[in-house]
Amino acid sequence: MKLTDNIYLVGGGEPDLIFTDQMDCNIYLIRSEEFYVLVDAGGGQAVDKIIENIRGHGIDLKEVEWLLLTHAHGDHAAGSGLLKEWLPNLKVAISYEVSEWLRSGDEKAISLDKGRASGMYPDEFKFLPCPVDLEVRDGQKLKLSNLTFEVFSTPGHCKGHISYLVHDQGKSILFAGDAIFPEGKILLQDIWDCDLHQSMRSVERLAALKADHLFAGHRQPILDEAASHFKIATDRIASVVAPWNLF
Repeated sequence: MKLTDNIYLVGGGEPDLIFTDQMDCNIYLIRSEEFYVLVDAGGGQAVDKIIENIRGHGIDLKEVEWLLLTHAHGDHAAGSGLLKEWLPNLKVAISYEVSEWLRSGDEKAISLDKGRASGMYPDEFKFLPCPVDLEVRDGQKLKLSNLTFEVFSTPGHCKGHISYLVHDQGKSILFAGDAIFPEGKILLQDIWDCDLHQSMRSVERLAALKADHLFAGHRQPILDEAASHFKIATDRIASVVAPWNLF
């Protein structure tokens, strides 16, 4: 699905968008002048469909050179290693705080054991180890061809969560992962590294960026109206209550 002239949605678990597998987050593909950049990898259960969607846009798999992960949860990062197998030039970037979890496939660190027990993830779901090529930090600017991705630490949903801001064709685009969703919602879970207060501070930080487009890890992409969705969340925070939870 083409979102802008240079950005595509190539995977996701939302039935009304582009259903590759229910364990997939939204997976975005961005075109630079020299190559393509993926944001998030999905759960790895339907990598063949993601590849098919990339090819469907007439893109040579050798041109997809970067994968920027927002966080290490299974639905966002478990597909990383399999994508590396399909995409010969792919390099993977993730927060330095959780890079070792991805390298080792640490299922306990990402609470996958708890997710399986609750039925959130199927029993056969695996978090496979994947090499990490770049550990990113808050404030870092990744110059990828003509595009610069600015890294923002946005914990709360989980440890090591980061969001990426990039400017393209006169618009500011926020890839927010699970830090905030359309309608100003957040996602709090009963896992060891989820924190409400950190989540609210992250929402406020992202709201201050005044992005035009909000491309979150779930639900529909928001074009040109990101501010109105942030306002729902920040108004609630200003009233000393938490933003609405996604579920």
